[in-house]
Amino acid sequence: MSILMRNNVQQNIDQRYRSKLIIAIVAGLVGTVAFNTVMYIDVATTGIPLDLTRVLGSLVVGQDGPIDAAGTIFHFANGIALAMLYIFVFLPISKRVTKRNMWFYGIIYAVMIAVGPIFFGLFPALGAGIAGVGISPLVAPMTIVRHIAFGAVLGILVSWSLTHINSRSQIVSLV
Repeated sequence: MSILMRNNVQQNIDQRYRSKLIIAIVAGLVGTVAFNTVMYIDVATTGIPLDLTRVLGSLVVGQDGPIDAAGTIFHFANGIALAMLYIFVFLPISKRVTKRNMWFYGIIYAVMIAVGPIFFGLFPALGAGIAGVGISPLVAPMTIVRHIAFGAVLGILVSWSLTHINSRSQIVSLV
């Protein structure tokens, strides 16, 4: 392979990586907005004060710091990190197994996050018991619904974006 051809291949790989990175950032931000929207609706309708941004903020800066700002920043950063993990790790593994890129993989991924590290990690560490039952029996379904909102947005945005990137790169490679 000539040097010019190798450089072209490397540039194409770099461009695809950058595109996936941008998609992950956008999908993580928009997915977190969807999560927060559902969160504030369920807090208002159930009366259970499970505002994750405040919980995360108090873990980051303590009770006397800027809890809301720190929690919001941490939560959105977490949403972006989870979107990157989805697009660079979970989705490629899923596609190898199923040979497809389906939008609902985002929901499967998000529910796995809710059930694994949150139900059996975060909630018990906060003294709320497994799946948050120490707070209320509604905490588990609230958490699942929030993550379904995040996962649906993540899956739809990533699936749509990757389909359009692949179409565009096929057109570019034909030119």
